[in-house]
Amino acid sequence: MSRKQKALSATGARRLLVACWTAGFLASLAMVFSLYIRGWIAQDNFQASLTRLSTLYAPYLGGIFGYYLSNRAKPGRAYDTGMAFVLAIAASAAWNLVMAGLLSRVVFFDGTIEQTLKDLMFFGSLMSWLVAPAIAFYFTSPGPQEGEENP
Repeated sequence: MSRKQKALSATGARRLLVACWTAGFLASLAMVFSLYIRGWIAQDNFQASLTRLSTLYAPYLGGIFGYYLSNRAKPGRAYDTGMAFVLAIAASAAWNLVMAGLLSRVVFFDGTIEQTLKDLMFFGSLMSWLVAPAIAFYFTSPGPQEGEENP
């Protein structure tokens, strides 16, 4: 290869994961608010939708934001987080795409909010075994020290 690939830093990798989860959550919220503002769903379905989204996203966003707010000490040893990051970003992207895809049925196609809420809980629970360990493994593994590159 003639072009040298720049490795993603540990900070950059964490920011990418935060962006993935925040974007997924905000996109889902935007779709629910859009449905409500347009009058396509009633107050009870609006509140149920927000409750389900909160239930689905809270463990992941709460853990990620908790990591940043905890002022964790810098790790003392180098550690290769390359595979941990690949697992975390792949699981995160898959989970967020499924959630947004389910909600898009109501926004863009001919789905009902009641069935979509059931599907969100079903698939969110079904996929949680894949996402939770990948996120936990990445954010709890000691990353490289500042100034070291992450493969």
